[in-house]
Amino acid sequence: MPRMPQHPADPPSRSPPNAHPISLLPPFVFPQGMNAVGVGLILASVFKMVVDVYRISPFPTASLCIGLFAFTAVDSLKIFEPLVVVGGILLGLLGWGADLR
Repeated sequence: MPRMPQHPADPPSRSPPNAHPISLLPPFVFPQGMNAVGVGLILASVFKMVVDVYRISPFPTASLCIGLFAFTAVDSLKIFEPLVVVGGILLGLLGWGADLR
């Protein structure tokens, strides 16, 4: 696409003709170890959530199995997440109906 000529009264632009304004910012570099910190925080929160669910659930073993199913379905099998949620709901209802302990 050709560049439109500037009007003589317009001030000259400071950026190159095809530069995006965000590209003029200096690059942000994560300090060493920030990814490890993020992964550690996520793992700690998931572990705490699993322990809390196991403690308060009326059927803790079934809840743990449903959680493992959901993780495996999303992470390894690459199943669409809303389908995994619906599957978890159905498995939870099945566990509740069968009175699994």
